[in-house]
Amino acid sequence: MSNDWEMPEHEEKMRKYESAVRLYFVLNETEIRAFASEHDLRIDEFTRGSSTWDLGAKHPKGGWLTIFIGLSDGENVRVSGSWATYEYETFSMYWKNTDFIDGHISEVKLTDWLGKALTVILAWNIDDLEIVEYKGSCKKFWESFKDKKEWEHSFRFWPQQYPKP
Repeated sequence: MSNDWEMPEHEEKMRKYESAVRLYFVLNETEIRAFASEHDLRIDEFTRGSSTWDLGAKHPKGGWLTIFIGLSDGENVRVSGSWATYEYETFSMYWKNTDFIDGHISEVKLTDWLGKALTVILAWNIDDLEIVEYKGSCKKFWESFKDKKEWEHSFRFWPQQYPKP
């Protein structure tokens, strides 16, 4: 049973949060774009309905890296990052993710934290990643391709360039 009386309050909070997120990116867009350009990172704004901007590139050691920029609430900036790569032969994904900062908007020097995140992610080694074995539908999806080349083509959305540290 739903509590209809709670919905308007929740919707109002979500509208305020979404407004804060959009305003944050409007106010910081130039800084983010300059950092991405300087380091050859692709920008994906609000990917798949998320409330983050994602900066991505190929990782020099394989796979791709992503730095996520978002607000954990209406007042705190969160910068997190990940590195992921797939292994076709074993239907496996290797992955590492970490939060770099979650701090008040007024205290965060965004490009400093983006630079730190990029440096840390580039320093990770393949041994630092955790293996995630795909089973069930993911394995069936991979097996649906006739060969590795066709499978790799399915990931054409991956960033194509390497970042500049």
